[in-house]
Amino acid sequence: MSQHSSKGAEWDEVRLFVLNRDGWVCQLCGKELEGRDAQADHIVPKRPPFNGTDDPANLRAACEDCNKRRNGEDEPVRETWLSPRWFANY
Repeated sequence: MSQHSSKGAEWDEVRLFVLNRDGWVCQLCGKELEGRDAQADHIVPKRPPFNGTDDPANLRAACEDCNKRRNGEDEPVRETWLSPRWFANY
């Protein structure tokens, strides 16, 4: 990750943590991720009135297409693919 990211080195570390945690698989469609297609998606958007955070608990790995499709929508995309990792701690 570049230390010159527009979001900064701290974001790069959080993004990489989330991607590794989620096994580099889009948590919305199940696609394997690599390169620019690998993004960290905010489950609760950061913008008002939602005011989500960059906490890893509010982030999930997503492909660029799924992240763009969700971006700007108040309602999340219906998730048709479930990751067993979501239930690992229960």
